[in-house]
Amino acid sequence: MLGGLEAHGLVHDGGPAPFYLWLRSEEQVDDGWELAARLAEAGTLVAPGSLYGPAGADHVRLALTQPLDRLQLVLDRLATSTP
Repeated sequence: MLGGLEAHGLVHDGGPAPFYLWLRSEEQVDDGWELAARLAEAGTLVAPGSLYGPAGADHVRLALTQPLDRLQLVLDRLATSTP
């Protein structure tokens, strides 16, 4: 998942054994809400990081709680969405 997300300009700033991914844009989008909206347009729901405190303001949280085929769907949707 990490490599696939990185291919779409999303960087994980969390630990080495992620259950939740803390993602930010390589483009340094300043607002996690803006990034969450962009991902929602691609059919992927995430939580804006500011919901978890000020340190997460430029991140979103993606929970890896779905079966692998659903996680692959996230990558497929990102590949076909408009940047």
